[in-house]
Amino acid sequence: MKKEGFTLIELVVAILVFALGIMGIMKMHSATIQSNNYSMQLTEAVNAGETQLEILRGLDFATNTMSVGAHNTTTAWSRNIPYQVSYTVTNPGTSNPTRNVALSVTWQEKNLNHRIDMNVRWDEFNPQ
Repeated sequence: MKKEGFTLIELVVAILVFALGIMGIMKMHSATIQSNNYSMQLTEAVNAGETQLEILRGLDFATNTMSVGAHNTTTAWSRNIPYQVSYTVTNPGTSNPTRNVALSVTWQEKNLNHRIDMNVRWDEFNPQ
């Protein structure tokens, strides 16, 4: 008499292979979500920095906000994450009135500190 079907060992091995495959897919899915989350935070940090640079770009060099030195930190909130924006203005001492602005945006996510830096130089008559 010929018996057809699977043995118990074959079924256990098949379930084990299937479970390992599903666990691998779940791990990749989790890593993708974390990467996308960090990318979104990085984009929001760049936006916060660019917003501050646009505000500074519209100011006259004689204002206190554009004075040479370190300036107070401002906080930009996005998705309940505080992005700390600070900047330092320097005068490179060229013949034209120019300013160098070194801007940094810092934030914390899952007890990890992150930071991006932006450096911009423009002169009073030709903002870039």
